[in-house]
Amino acid sequence: MQAAVLTLLLAVWDRPALRAVFAAWRQSLAAGLCGALASSCWLTALALSPAAPVRALGVVEAPIAAFAGRRLFRERLSPWQWIAGALVAVGVAMTALG
Repeated sequence: MQAAVLTLLLAVWDRPALRAVFAAWRQSLAAGLCGALASSCWLTALALSPAAPVRALGVVEAPIAAFAGRRLFRERLSPWQWIAGALVAVGVAMTALG
């Protein structure tokens, strides 16, 4: 569903981006496989453990993605992204301590 909606939105508003996505389909296969494996591990963890600790651990995904983006693609975080990350970290700490 998500892929269909995104494809439709790109077809309407950003056709060059949609063409670029289709042109780079081979490179995205590994990312898609990793995403599918991550989802299966996520659902397995939710089935085997209470949801709260699994969700709290899942927050670690954002800093890992930011680190990978920096290392692999030379992306930089905006000040707003740093602020949001700090707020998430504070929320996780409050949840863990509460």
